[in-house]
Amino acid sequence: MSLSLKVYFDLDTGNEPYRCDVYSGGITHNMGEMASECGLYEPMWRPYRMWGVSDEDEDGFALFADEIADKVRVGLVELVSNPNKYKKLNPENGWGDYDMLVRVASAYLEACDDYPKAKVSVCR
Repeated sequence: MSLSLKVYFDLDTGNEPYRCDVYSGGITHNMGEMASECGLYEPMWRPYRMWGVSDEDEDGFALFADEIADKVRVGLVELVSNPNKYKKLNPENGWGDYDMLVRVASAYLEACDDYPKAKVSVCR
């Protein structure tokens, strides 16, 4: 199982709506503990909760990249500032590691910064 992250725009084509992804990435759920410890879990795995939206109601809730970028940035700064602390949390089964979380969070943040008015979608 993995977490799927998307940053996208809905385009009006005049016929059916078209979704244009500007970022699409994913990461194993094995990285959840490390993400929790550094502050990335909420903005990456459960961003809707920052607005009090339950898991059941998140499908009808529009979330924009500029609404989560700062939280991702804070977590990423914490992660890269203390690599030895977080590398100790690498999953024992070898599925995912510190470097993977840094890469995915960095790419996700870059997309959020580049497209602040794009929508964000997470799928667990």
